[in-house]
Amino acid sequence: DLVNGEDKVFLEVIALSKTRLEEFTAKDGSLFRKAELIVGDDTGECKVIGWRDLSELLININPGDRILLKGVSVREGKDKSLFLQLISFSSLEKL
Repeated sequence: DLVNGEDKVFLEVIALSKTRLEEFTAKDGSLFRKAELIVGDDTGECKVIGWRDLSELLININPGDRILLKGVSVREGKDKSLFLQLISFSSLEKL
């Protein structure tokens, strides 16, 4: 049961998609990346998002990989659905 605003959440999940990478241009002209991955477990599925350097954690994850997400934050999207966001102390471990 994910709750919006919860930080330091630990979850064991399965990757349901390939990682999708997007590049954006900041106002100062610098480039930064966003990585997005769909994960799930017996209770449901949701997105995991990593911005900038944290996007690197989601690279090389393949559908079917079992992963342990450590210290992620639960956020609510514009559509009111919950997603997981990697934050400064988040880590990921392939199982």
